[in-house]
Amino acid sequence: MSERKRMFRVFTIADFDLEEEFLREQHKQGYKLVKYTPPICYVFEKCEPEDMIYQLDFSDAPERDKASYQQLFWDNGW
Repeated sequence: MSERKRMFRVFTIADFDLEEEFLREQHKQGYKLVKYTPPICYVFEKCEPEDMIYQLDFSDAPERDKASYQQLFWDNGW
């Protein structure tokens, strides 16, 4: 089983840049984000340290449209 750690942090929508930097720093330390449970729980899994840029996206798309919305990101290499 892979090594995981759980962290609790509070970020508001206005703090999105701080949250992105928090996620980036974790990845640089060798922990990638694998699960987020709103509003404060982040689960990270051990990985090779690298400088990974995280970009947050807030969508109010209906559940039925989420698959096509996510496919847009995959198609564009995001």
